[in-house]
Formats: sequence, C-alpha cells, structure tokens
Amino acid sequence: MLIQKILISPKVSEKIKYKHGLDSIVTKDILEGNRNIEKVGGSNYMAIGLCSNGYITVFFEYEEERN
Repeated sequence: MLIQKILISPKVSEKIKYKHGLDSIVTKDILEGNRNIEKVGGSNYMAIGLCSNGYITVFFEYEEERN
C-alpha cells in the first residue's frame, strides 16, 4: 500500500503524545517506513512497525484521493 499523504489532527497528535507517550513523528515514521499493513474493516487499517521504542501498532483510516 502506498500512502501519499498523512494527516494527523492536533487533537489526535496530543492524545498520542499524552496517552501513549509517542511523538506524532514516530507515528508518521511507522506509516511511511518498513511496516506491515492489514485491512481490519471498511476503510480502517492497522500498521505494525518497529521504532526505537520497540514495535508499535497504529490504527488508521485510509481514504483514497479522488481526482
């Protein structure tokens, strides 16, 4: 899967930082880097990747761009 644009709202970024102790840059690195992505239903996906903190699982919604 080729992800062309990653948008993380400031509200979600704060939640990731304070609830899980991760910077949103780490989350973006997981989505952009070497990872395993699986569809979990509808337009929802799960990405599993390795960072300096260990393995991270990111759940996200993917919407294809329409021309």
